[in-house]
Amino acid sequence: MNIGQSNKKFADLLTGAKLRCLNFPGSDQSEGPFWNEEGDVLEQENGLPLDATLLVVDLGDGKFRLAENPCFDDLTTLFWGDEFYATETQSGELQINKIALPLKFKHQTSIVGGKIDANSEYLNKIVESGGNWELIAGGIMMVTELVQDK
Repeated sequence: MNIGQSNKKFADLLTGAKLRCLNFPGSDQSEGPFWNEEGDVLEQENGLPLDATLLVVDLGDGKFRLAENPCFDDLTTLFWGDEFYATETQSGELQINKIALPLKFKHQTSIVGGKIDANSEYLNKIVESGGNWELIAGGIMMVTELVQDK
């Protein structure tokens, strides 16, 4: 994760994160969760129950913030900074049942080749505006831009 002094604003959103198992309904292609316009998580026809163990921040009252990008997990529609509501199961897992809308961030994932200039004007603007970026496995670039500051 590219969290440095210059993007402390974004890093503060991830403070206190703990590893939790997230459960959610997914598609038959192991993707999800999907939600309606109100943020209610939807069951998928022919879908599968899915899970991912990721870092999340407990915001209280059943609200949580994802604190890492789920690059190689079944969780395919939420990324770091996104918030959701969940109920805790008896085993301590979190069952995602609602997405906090509107999403505060826009996420973009791309495959890159060669070197990344961490001090590029583009990446600096993302960080200065309250977003962040991450280079995973040397070739997957995930950019998170703040679109709504609550």
